Order: sequence, then structure tokens, then C-alpha cells
Amino acid sequence: MKTTTGGASSATQRESWESDAKLTRAAARGDLTAQRELLERALPVVRHTVRQLRGPAQDAEDAVQATLLAVLRSAPRFRGDCSLGTWTSRIAARVTLRMAKKSRSLVAVGSLEAMEALSASPPERRLDEVPRPVSEYLDRLPHPQRVAIVLRHGFDYTVDDIAEVTEASRNTVKYRLKEALATVRRLIRQDLAVRGRRHDQ
Repeated sequence: MKTTTGGASSATQRESWESDAKLTRAAARGDLTAQRELLERALPVVRHTVRQLRGPAQDAEDAVQATLLAVLRSAPRFRGDCSLGTWTSRIAARVTLRMAKKSRSLVAVGSLEAMEALSASPPERRLDEVPRPVSEYLDRLPHPQRVAIVLRHGFDYTVDDIAEVTEASRNTVKYRLKEALATVRRLIRQDLAVRGRRHDQ
């Protein structure tokens, strides 16, 4: 008899999500034990998301606290359509991005290896051959474009995910990603040209 591993895995996932929904419903009703468990489970996810987006910003802890409050306020709306971690991360991203927009202090501090695509224009170049740290190129982008590219290449968000957390249309997100990549590639080419001229002198 063949075991349906995929089906079993899917069923386990649904059970887990339903359990998460039960927890959030209890928290929404004011159950203090459920609220404490919800916050304890949310905290590591929130801190990771905030740290990835804000880096060492002085008000990063403010973003963590604001997100935890948002998690409690949003508990009645969790329906178990995804994992509690995914739901929490998206709330953290929305809250963090709103705060970062005011101070323009969005920073990607995770691994930047995934952003090697930024320098993928011919001839192919490795990330360590790019003249400046990628973060310096990101700093020169308009804020909406920077948000989109950090979420896409730093967090591996899909276009739909980015549209949700930034409250923009899919077409707008795709345009921002396209423009951001084009701008960064242009800046890299300019720096490479300048470096080449210096070497020729």
C-alpha cells in the first residue's frame, strides 16, 4: 500500500493552521493565557522581520512593540489560511514599513547573496566584484522601490506578498521592481566605468 506523504503533510498543515486560528480566537476573546502564548510565539518572528528591515535602527524595538500590539488587535481576523508565522511576519512588515517610511531608515541586514541578480547584466559579475556594498545602491533608490526590492530579494516575497504589505497593486509592484533593478544596474555600470578609467590612467 502506497503512503500518500503529500496528503498527510497537507492534512497536518491544515490541522496546525486550525490550531493557530483557535489560539487567536481565544486571544481575541480576552483569554489572557492565549494572549500570552500568542505573543510568545509571535515575538521571535517579529524581531526577525524587524531586524531584517530596520537593522540596528534605534527605534527598532518600538517597531517590535507596535507590531505585537497590532498582532493582538488583528487576532479576530486570523482565519487560519496560512501559518501563524507567515501572518505575523506580514503584520510586522506592514508596521515596520510604515515606521520606516517616516524616517527612511529601511535596512536589509540579512544575507545579500540573493541580490546577486542586481549585477547580472553582461558580462556576468559576482557580488564581490560590485564596486560598492549593495546597500549603498539601495540607499539611492526612491523609498517605494527600495522597499519592493528589499522584500523581493532580501525576504523572497512574491509580487503578491509585496502588494499586500505595501498596499499597492501588482502592476505597481512590478514596475517598482523593474525600475529599481534598472537603476541599480545603471549605477553599477557607471561605477565600473569610473573604476576602469582610473585603472587605465
